[in-house]
Amino acid sequence: MWIRLSGRVEFSDDVKIKTKILDDNPFIKSIYKSPYNPEFAIFYLDEAMATISDFSGQPPKQYTL
Repeated sequence: MWIRLSGRVEFSDDVKIKTKILDDNPFIKSIYKSPYNPEFAIFYLDEAMATISDFSGQPPKQYTL
């Protein structure tokens, strides 16, 4: 099985989201320490689409996210 994601990459500097990510992920927090760390970048896919396929011979399924 494989999944392919496509869309337009949008970067965000939203400190509230960065703080939530760090609070929920101790490993990530151990690396970046602070939501204000300039090395800590977050992004999302706008107008995203997922294509999921397996090796059954059936056509891939596409989803708009």
